[in-house]
Amino acid sequence: MEKAIRIGKLKKIDETSAKVLRHLSEKIGMSEEYVSYTDIAETLRLSRNAVKYAIERMHKDGILEIRDRKISLGDAVVEINA
Repeated sequence: MEKAIRIGKLKKIDETSAKVLRHLSEKIGMSEEYVSYTDIAETLRLSRNAVKYAIERMHKDGILEIRDRKISLGDAVVEINA
């Protein structure tokens, strides 16, 4: 099965968001789970606030979905700003 990229949904994210998104995709995959900002921060050696703001930015941009304090990956395609 071929996958297509919808250019209209391409989102640019910063390096911190990219680290958090990579961690979330490895941890939760396509499921919907509660995740601890503190656990992510400790794993990635970032501050809890950096993780919180990165997740909030990605939620606002439609990259992540948050429902009942559970996070799942949205369907947006991302481009990492280097």
